[in-house]
Amino acid sequence: MQNYSKPAAVLRICSLLLLLSVPYRYLAGILPAAALPVWGLCCTAAIHFLHRKGIRAEAAAIIGFFAALLIPACVLGLLALIPQLIADTLFLRIKLIFSLLALTAFISVTSTALFISTERWRRYEPLAAILVFSLLFFPQQHYRLTVFSNPLFAAGFAGVFMLLQTALLCIPFLKRRRFAAFALIFIGLTVVLLALLIRTFNKGSVGNNGGLLEQKLFEFDFSQFLQLQDEVKMNTNLVMVVHVDQEYDSHLFRRMYLSGWSPQKGFYEKSAPGEPEQPLRITQQPAELPHQSFLCRERVSQEIFTVNLDPDSLVALDYPLSVTPYTVWDTVSFKGAYKAESEVLYGVPLDLITAEPPSGNPAEGLSAEALRFYTTVDSGTKALLFPIAESVTAPFALYYDKVYALLDYFREGEYRYSLRPGQAPDGDQLRYFVTESKKGYCSYFAFAYCLMLRSLGIPARLAAGFFLQPESGILNYYPVRANMAHAWVEVFFPYLGWVDIDPTTEQLADGESLDFSFQAGGDQFTQLLDEILLNRSALRIRHGGTLSAAEAQTVAQRVSQFFKMHRGILFCIAVLVVLLLYGAFRAYPYLIIRFSRNNRKIILTLKQLYKHPSDAFYALTQKAKFAPSCTDEDVAIAKQLYRSEKKQGKKAWKRSRRDGK
Repeated sequence: MQNYSKPAAVLRICSLLLLLSVPYRYLAGILPAAALPVWGLCCTAAIHFLHRKGIRAEAAAIIGFFAALLIPACVLGLLALIPQLIADTLFLRIKLIFSLLALTAFISVTSTALFISTERWRRYEPLAAILVFSLLFFPQQHYRLTVFSNPLFAAGFAGVFMLLQTALLCIPFLKRRRFAAFALIFIGLTVVLLALLIRTFNKGSVGNNGGLLEQKLFEFDFSQFLQLQDEVKMNTNLVMVVHVDQEYDSHLFRRMYLSGWSPQKGFYEKSAPGEPEQPLRITQQPAELPHQSFLCRERVSQEIFTVNLDPDSLVALDYPLSVTPYTVWDTVSFKGAYKAESEVLYGVPLDLITAEPPSGNPAEGLSAEALRFYTTVDSGTKALLFPIAESVTAPFALYYDKVYALLDYFREGEYRYSLRPGQAPDGDQLRYFVTESKKGYCSYFAFAYCLMLRSLGIPARLAAGFFLQPESGILNYYPVRANMAHAWVEVFFPYLGWVDIDPTTEQLADGESLDFSFQAGGDQFTQLLDEILLNRSALRIRHGGTLSAAEAQTVAQRVSQFFKMHRGILFCIAVLVVLLLYGAFRAYPYLIIRFSRNNRKIILTLKQLYKHPSDAFYALTQKAKFAPSCTDEDVAIAKQLYRSEKKQGKKAWKRSRRDGK
């Protein structure tokens, strides 16, 4: 006799499919995506089938488990006898995952048998499933999300799974009058918690991308708040391809500059008084960008082809003057492309060496208000850094000499480069770096150098972007990877503007081994370069704020690109949605019968489920339709009639099958 609800069985199968889809994300090299979910579904269906045939759940579990072992073993034996290459390949693949298939079969048949036969297991199985789910994701620590390409997918996956488990917990326990309110409250809390999870993960994941890059929806971008981490990790994801025709001394491509400073927040994006907002996004059509003209600069053209970077992000050399967005060809490799024109300081001009300190005269390029803004440091930080900066620069009189003396202090002194700066005992990472550990990654050097300059009254700000490795280029195309994200300092020189200065040392800390071999090799870069060279003629300048036919095609390309890149996940989501909708459709009448407070509706719903109602049941349905009142007693009688007549119908069906045999 079936003593469990069909909605619970459907929800449980969906949960099992989600759980069994996780191992693939760790073992994608040897495990097909659908192997374990399909195998678990077959094992579960087999136990239900055997139980419906009158076999006890315990016996069905034993039969199902040995059958699940025997089937792949027989397939292996058969493949071993076939002298074909494809048979040998399948033999090796199945042999590799045989133990996983056996474990999946054991978990599926055992849990299903317990679900069918034991009320206590049905109550607490969702808690066991949540525990197993947590163990599967236990390796994903320290914000290193590797099994999902994006935290949004992970949050959605976890959210759907938790909703399923909560629904399973609710079915046997919740009373009809509290179910709707509980469901609404739980769904609302789940949405809030998932939003907080995504936000927390995005911020925490900065440490896994060199302390600079932040995971966005489907790509990377720079965080607008830069703080010092006690440890960072690098990855070699290709984020963009840069095309620069000429060679220049500067190879720093800026994404943004961070002018605001707070000991609690670190450096953050904030405009100085009277300063226009910095251009951070590419325009929808060719446009000139607001900028100041400075001496000793020349115009440089560069093209950016974004791969894993936000396609609307503006990355350019020095002072960007204009942006020309492109409509790219039909491709899944690039998210977008554009050309930028910049003014670059070429070499070390004499005007730079002989420059006077800024006075606040707007003709120099920096107003008095902006000068005060860029030289302001909180009292605690100034007390820490000013004595060091003053002692280093005291022997020098010239503005240029002070700036570069302090630069040599970091680049050539006792400080070392390290991805593991360590945790400061008092939580003050900057003080720990400057006075004790003297090791850190680029952000540490940029923080200390920028703030020391400010403490001396020298206007400085922090810049974040990428550095280019000149020897990695092919035909003036250069790969830019996530481990090339970098932070440096921009120092203001009157009439020359903001000058890039990189204080990060090239001397490694003891015990550190970094791979900075950014050579041109690499299958992905060479393939992308071939694609660019073959399709350059298809690049089109994008015009207008509204979508033209070509731009509409670009939108379609991005949508197509997204579906192609994530088709496996989207297919699983689609299957899950279909299963959930089907389960909800099948469960809807039973939910009405269980939780509705409308007695008429309950009886009429029972009538829809029962195909051949008796006279007594028909009388109750007529009463539900036309009588002035319909009581709880009528509902109880209708339910009893429905159950008894359904049992009689099953017995008659079994007798007819036996007679037919």
